[in-house]
Amino acid sequence: MARPPVVAEELAIDGSWGSHGRLDVLLFRALDGNKKIILEGYEVKATRADFLSDIRSGKWKRYLPRLTRFYFAAPIGVIKEGELPGDAGLIERGVRKDGRVYWHRKRQAPSLLRQTDALPVDLDTLARILYKVNTQRREEGWRQGAARPGGIYPHIG
Repeated sequence: MARPPVVAEELAIDGSWGSHGRLDVLLFRALDGNKKIILEGYEVKATRADFLSDIRSGKWKRYLPRLTRFYFAAPIGVIKEGELPGDAGLIERGVRKDGRVYWHRKRQAPSLLRQTDALPVDLDTLARILYKVNTQRREEGWRQGAARPGGIYPHIG
């Protein structure tokens, strides 16, 4: 059975811990006995103006060297498929009639690696991912009361 991916939010994956911007969501997955690393990046855009501003500034391009795939994520209709750069995919958020939220992959992101490329993760990037995920899990545990003796953080409580 495949392991679930590790997800980090607001992650600086280039530069000095955020001086070059933060990727909204990073999905990290190890496959094939940990021989293959998948790093998918997602930039969340709530409005069309936000998306167009990112496209004009090129901010999103700085994340590409560290990723295997890159997606823009937005509510349905905010981003037109024809406006997407060739390096990016698109996932859209919708709401069903019963009020449940869902995500739909509108366009698959192309692989950003060539056969000769090394894995996109270096030790600095991996350290950032682990630090951020650990911090998020600790905060989530505190919010949900999950930090208890014998739990994820046995030294708390």
